[in-house]
Amino acid sequence: MIRLNDIADVAAEFNLWFHVDGAYGAPGSLDPRKKALFAGLERADSVSLDPHKWLYVPVDAGCLLLRDQAGARTTFNAADADYIKVHGYSDEEAFAFWDYGIELSRRFRALKIWLTLRYYGVRRIAEAIAEDNSLAEHLASIVSRAEDFELLAPVELSICCFRYLPAAFRLRLQTAVSETEVAVINEELIA
Repeated sequence: MIRLNDIADVAAEFNLWFHVDGAYGAPGSLDPRKKALFAGLERADSVSLDPHKWLYVPVDAGCLLLRDQAGARTTFNAADADYIKVHGYSDEEAFAFWDYGIELSRRFRALKIWLTLRYYGVRRIAEAIAEDNSLAEHLASIVSRAEDFELLAPVELSICCFRYLPAAFRLRLQTAVSETEVAVINEELIA
């Protein structure tokens, strides 16, 4: 299995930007039992997050963490743009978001992330993530023992993939349903 450290080694060898799409999974690194899965994350040049996926934040807030913001500033800097007029800076307003992305103006989407982190704190969020992982592991153990369900992948984080599998199919009886029929049954179950 290829791990983040393996990818980081290749990126370092060839002087490539190492980006981790941590949209869903990166917060899983807050569960101490899962730290090994994220070895190498700290070597990333950038990490993207979708806080609504696993930081318990409402939809419409994304996050890009950059090790060195100079690359983004060089790419998006609008200092020479005639359509942007800056009439003055104070120390509190010196950070120009338009110099780090394609949007010139934006809502304060980060407020919901900040409020969530501020109110609950990293410790409580980490505990919730660990509990989610434990629940997925528990569900996997139930599915593994069931005669009419099949675990489709190992549980590494909070996702448990399984399907209904009729006993006739599992036992390969002459009257067994086909793989196509099993897929149809499972599609109907989730519809």
